Amino acid sequence: PRQRGYQTEYLKLLKGDWSDEGLSNLKGIWEQSPDHANALQTVLDSFSFIDRSHNYQMLQRYFMPKMAQRSMWADPQDMRIIHQKVNELKLALNGIRVEVYAGEDRVIVGKDFPVKIEVYNSSDLIQEVGFNHDQIDTTIKISAGEAITWEATLTAEKDVSNPFWLKENKKSWLYAVDKAKDIGKPIKEGMTVPYYVKIDNQNVQTNAEVHRRWNDRSVGEISEPMVFVQPLTINPSVKSLVLKKGASVDVNVNIEANEDLENMMLWMDLPEEGWQVYFEQEPFSLKKGQVKTIPLKITADEAAQPGKIGFFALVNDVRCDQSISLIDYEHIPFTAIHTPAETELTPLELTNDPSKKILYIEGSGDEVDESLQLIGYSVEKSSLSGISLAQLKQYDAVVCGIRAFNQNKELAANQDLLMAYVMNGGNMIVQYNTTYGLDVDQIGPFPLKLSRDRVTDEHATVNLLNPDHQVFNRPNTIGDSDWENWVQERGLYFAGEWGESYTPLISWSDKGEEAVKGALLVAPYGKGNFVYTGISFFRQLPAGVPGAFRLFVNLIELHQ
Repeated sequence: PRQRGYQTEYLKLLKGDWSDEGLSNLKGIWEQSPDHANALQTVLDSFSFIDRSHNYQMLQRYFMPKMAQRSMWADPQDMRIIHQKVNELKLALNGIRVEVYAGEDRVIVGKDFPVKIEVYNSSDLIQEVGFNHDQIDTTIKISAGEAITWEATLTAEKDVSNPFWLKENKKSWLYAVDKAKDIGKPIKEGMTVPYYVKIDNQNVQTNAEVHRRWNDRSVGEISEPMVFVQPLTINPSVKSLVLKKGASVDVNVNIEANEDLENMMLWMDLPEEGWQVYFEQEPFSLKKGQVKTIPLKITADEAAQPGKIGFFALVNDVRCDQSISLIDYEHIPFTAIHTPAETELTPLELTNDPSKKILYIEGSGDEVDESLQLIGYSVEKSSLSGISLAQLKQYDAVVCGIRAFNQNKELAANQDLLMAYVMNGGNMIVQYNTTYGLDVDQIGPFPLKLSRDRVTDEHATVNLLNPDHQVFNRPNTIGDSDWENWVQERGLYFAGEWGESYTPLISWSDKGEEAVKGALLVAPYGKGNFVYTGISFFRQLPAGVPGAFRLFVNLIELHQ
């Protein structure tokens, strides 16, 4: 909601020398010379929102004569920036708008596609605009207030669309960027058409970025970046598969056609040994936009080692082996991400009881429930509204998704019922919640306060406070190797204070910080057990971390 009036923000000085000036004593390039700064300020002070010509005349009169004075910009790099900014001002005040756009559809890499070029002159002068692109090479004269539109053909880029920092494999903690000049950019400019506008008898060069544009009847005009794709995209339903040795699992591979295709076949690159994939290998044809789902049965035998399955199809002898995911929300820029069409395979030495039945209570969204299904558990997600204690008793464990007590109103409303479930022999596991927006005064049967404690180093040393506890020994013995190859972090939003009925089981810390003990708490309650954990299982299980699976199984099968 909108808030009127004042709002105070508090800052704490952690390092450095205090200055009442704050940032006000910093001077940008424009201010390095008072003479130049005053000239630019004069232009700004006289700015008119209805008279572009006046603004340009003021720029010519007061600021442009100063451009020959280099005393304020001794650094050539600064001069390049200044000339670039001045050209941008010239173009903005000039009134020429150039747009190059295609339709809504994705475009196949390397193929020709139609575009429209729109040039609009909002000034009161006849202007000259020239295009010097390989496929658009023309010069036009455009009258005041005139709009000129024509069609042309461009050739798509050879590479599929991807953020520039994802084109190379990540190097340890860092994304790899092939050109140092791209470091720090939020996004790299896509396909462009260069053009110039003649201003004061000089050709001012710039670019029009090619994009997609169409009209949605419910939203209006939509403008998004180009999406360059292979003739088909392959999206396996599981990107990371953890499988018990000797077990099998059914997964799907979805193939989407980006153009009409005939006599296609799905092919796979398999590990040399230990894994088998069974499916019906037969030709198929698809119309543009159609999706074919191919079911697979994947089996890990006793010799299985970590590996991966690579999926591909051949279109005119060209290998198509990319998956696509679209980040498409109203509040952030549209982004298409391509990744290899692969499923990572992790064989798992695991003991668990597949007959166990789990109720998974959703929070803000995670993939823990799907990961538990992969190792054989029966996992249900149903509403708590109207559920009875007798119905709850059919479940061997109730597991709450991340931030469930922050997001799920039914959970807070039925907390007493859930505590009765635990009292009568149930096992309840609550994954992390945040202190902000907690819907209950107390999430467990005994006093427990959450904190903002976390351990962000996934390699942080793990200290078992009670190594003989059942959680570390049954049905799987948790050893040093189970804490290896974790991803992104150890955990977050640990418990900060708790009653004597809870037993803390783990102590760890980031380098240079005090150890924290609230990552995993277990409390017997009546005939059952209550567990609070800030361990980031929601990251580790989808990533296929074996030790995290083994530990979570021990929590599910915990009993008194």
